[in-house]
Amino acid sequence: MTTRDLPRAFKDHGSRRPADTGLPSQSEAKEGQNANRAILIEREDDEGPAATFKRVYLIDRRKVDAQGFLVKTEVADLLNLRNPALIGSRTPGYGQGDPFKFPLQSVEALLPLPGNRILIAQDNNFPDSTGRVPGKVDATEMIIIGFPRKDDKSGRD
Repeated sequence: MTTRDLPRAFKDHGSRRPADTGLPSQSEAKEGQNANRAILIEREDDEGPAATFKRVYLIDRRKVDAQGFLVKTEVADLLNLRNPALIGSRTPGYGQGDPFKFPLQSVEALLPLPGNRILIAQDNNFPDSTGRVPGKVDATEMIIIGFPRKDDKSGRD
C-alpha cells in the first residue's frame, strides 16, 4: 500500500476497542486477501515513566469519516496491557505487573500471528535506551498480545 492509496490523511478518532479487532492475519496478508486493512504503531519518543503514548491501531482504507479521513481503531495501548497472570513481574523494572507496560523508546516492529495475536518488538538502540530500568541498557524485548476472536464471548484477552 502506498501513500497515494490512502484517503487524505489519518485523523485520530479517539480510543475505540472493538469486540472484534478484525486483525489481518499473516496468511491473509500473504495472499492479498486483506489488502485494505493494516495494523500500525503510533508512539512518541519517550521511555520509562516519561512514556505517554504507544498504541496499536487497525485501519481499513475503505472506512473514512465525513471529511474523508481514514478511521483508525485502537486495538492496544502498550502502556496499559492487562496482565492478570503477572507475566514478567519477577523481573525488576518499570511496567512489570498488572497492567504491563511496554515503555520502551523504539517500539518499531509489529507482526500479525495466527490465532488473533500480534508480536510487538522494540529496537533497544544499544547502548542508549534505558526505559525498563533507569541506568541499565535495555535488552531487546518482544511481547505477544492476544485478542478475543469475534466468536469468543468470554471477554478473555
